[in-house]
Amino acid sequence: MTTVSTVRKQTRQAPGARTGAARRTHPVRKESAYAPGPSPQTLDELRAAYQAHLAQLARERDEARREARRAKAEAAVARADLASLTARVNELLSAAAAHLPPQA
Repeated sequence: MTTVSTVRKQTRQAPGARTGAARRTHPVRKESAYAPGPSPQTLDELRAAYQAHLAQLARERDEARREARRAKAEAAVARADLASLTARVNELLSAAAAHLPPQA
């Protein structure tokens, strides 16, 4: 009767022996842990694109700030106009009330 331990003893190999029939015919090439970096030309292109994008964002930011200042100025003018109109309406109501007969 063959036991599991007998099968293990029969299939045991010498230390350092390869398992399987396939053997490598070429040396193993060690790969770097890091991928090779982009070429200097590619870095220059990326840098130029990044700078162009930053410049575009700066232009958009500046335009948004100008629009915000304009809106703030327009709001101030609108508040002043509203205050002027409110004062004029109160003045006209007071003048009209002066011409009404007294209430009993």
